[in-house]
Amino acid sequence: MAAPIPYGLERLLELRCGFPLLIFWIIEKERSMILFDGWMASRIPVRRLRKSQFRLVLTVAAVTLLMLVLFARIFYLQVISYSDFAALSANNRMEIVPLAPVRGQIFDRYGIMLAENKVVTQLGIVPSHVEDLSVLLSEISDVIPVSDEEEKDFLRAVKRGSPFDMHILKENLSARQTARIAVDRYRLPGVNLKSEVFRAYAHGEMFAHVVGMVSRIDRNDLEIVNPARYRGLQHIGKYGVEKSNENVLVGWPGFEQVETNAHGQKIRRLSRELPTAGRDVYLSVDFDLQKHAFEAMGDRNGAIVALEPKSGQILAMVSKPGFDPNDFGIDSTSEKRMRWLNSEESPLINRVVQGQYPPGSTIKPFLGIAAEEMGMSDMKIHCNGEFQLPGSDHKFRCWKKKGHGLVSLGEAIAQSCDVYFYRLAQILGIDEIYYYLSKFGFGTFTGVDLDDELTGILPSKEWKRYQRNEPWYLADTILMGIGQGTTTVTALQLAHALSIVANKGLKVTPQIISKIVDAGNSEELTVQPQLDSVLDFETKNFESAINHMESVVHGPRGTARSANNGLKYRMAGKTGTVQLIQRAQNEDWDAEKVPAKLQPHGIFIAFAPADDPQILVSAIVENGGSGSAVAPLVRSLMDHYLVDQPRKTTGDQFALFPR
Repeated sequence: MAAPIPYGLERLLELRCGFPLLIFWIIEKERSMILFDGWMASRIPVRRLRKSQFRLVLTVAAVTLLMLVLFARIFYLQVISYSDFAALSANNRMEIVPLAPVRGQIFDRYGIMLAENKVVTQLGIVPSHVEDLSVLLSEISDVIPVSDEEEKDFLRAVKRGSPFDMHILKENLSARQTARIAVDRYRLPGVNLKSEVFRAYAHGEMFAHVVGMVSRIDRNDLEIVNPARYRGLQHIGKYGVEKSNENVLVGWPGFEQVETNAHGQKIRRLSRELPTAGRDVYLSVDFDLQKHAFEAMGDRNGAIVALEPKSGQILAMVSKPGFDPNDFGIDSTSEKRMRWLNSEESPLINRVVQGQYPPGSTIKPFLGIAAEEMGMSDMKIHCNGEFQLPGSDHKFRCWKKKGHGLVSLGEAIAQSCDVYFYRLAQILGIDEIYYYLSKFGFGTFTGVDLDDELTGILPSKEWKRYQRNEPWYLADTILMGIGQGTTTVTALQLAHALSIVANKGLKVTPQIISKIVDAGNSEELTVQPQLDSVLDFETKNFESAINHMESVVHGPRGTARSANNGLKYRMAGKTGTVQLIQRAQNEDWDAEKVPAKLQPHGIFIAFAPADDPQILVSAIVENGGSGSAVAPLVRSLMDHYLVDQPRKTTGDQFALFPR
């Protein structure tokens, strides 16, 4: 007999509650279950029930787990990540547009503008807002002319850049072109007109190697710059002061938040943070002297640098041939750029700091100081026009075929006697020559505040063994005595070395920056002279060298005596002539038979007044014939600065020892 149904269960069955009620009643004795469904009852075995119960529990657990996951996801999206998704939603209609900072301007020492900023209009496209880019380009070409080169540059930029950034299709739109695009802009999705500040160089080639230039930021630039600082910028300093003072000239970008429509066109500005402008840079260069040097150089190639010996400030720096930096800026085209880049004369090389030339006889005053330091100031040598080493048939010639006769150190410098310095080099030896010349900065950087300076070559035994895997020969030492062989210098190195003589041992670092001024002239930083070191040589030896160099210009047999006609001040200088071809032992020099490109380089270095140096000039004229021919060029600069030019406030007040 089946067990009776408990009262509570029976009562529950009576309630019914408006839906089928399922109740299990297990009768353990019979291992069965009574299943009530509505008013119907049936008996089933417990074993079957347990299988169904397991499936039911598993299903309920799975549904519960899925519900928990769903609710967790909803909570994450609606609560935790609400702000993020709200921002993404806003970006569908708002954009953060970077505002490029205004680049600092560059002036000469007296405030004459050398590099300025000009506002131009650009046409840019945001590819992500364009359905068919080729169709859009065709439509734009119907409105304004777009060259094949501009289109290729644009497509190249789009390919390597982000489709969400604006890429420039055409720069420097005219007022008419700007108006036409503005009128048709409603049917040109993704097209924007942007005002951009471009660099302009009013004096072009004359200051090209000093001021330098800016050009488009390339992939190599992006690897070394701070991306946040250059957001919105398209150009970067590539040369000269523009490059070496990039961190000063470039400011920090701002931004504006704008609302755009579905085509990416701006509707209104929501917020704005202004950029910070770069700082202005004032050079030590004197505009008038720079212009005079540039014009005096004419069509000749070479380098001229003038500086104040006491402060190290560079007054003029001319390298020829030059180039027009504007061809790399606003109106830049591949044709214009390649004209300069492919020129055989290498106009982009700044010959003042990168041109490496044998110093020729300009090395002799420095060797003369070495001789005096070693107690050989009274040595005299008989010059018969040639010099031979013991046991050798090779003849080292003097520039004067018949020789100079018996000469002292001072006479050898004034007359540039080669035989005297052949013998002096033999006595000094390579180790002593290297030691003394390195004291004057040969073979090292001058420290000028310009990038890309080269050091030249000051050879030694170790240098030749390392570079050429060859031993050092005595003949190498002999050639060093007259500044030939493997020795090379730059025009600035010669000027720097000579300034040490003019300053009687003070080694002042050359500088081309005079001061740095914040936008609005709110703060000014004056660049002070930098004393590198003091040579521990006898002062009298510097004074003796200066006297010998005065004889070069003012002496009756000085090699630059042609430059002293009517001279109103005392000048101390030294000529140098650099042979480019080697003559046979028994061959006489005939300049008329030598092609122009193989004519010797002419070098002249000098400072004035000799007793109170205010200006120092180093000039190298390629294929100039001789140093004597270059001396009048240097004199014209000194006359202009000391006599002709009205005196202005110069950098002398910043000198290490004012006159």
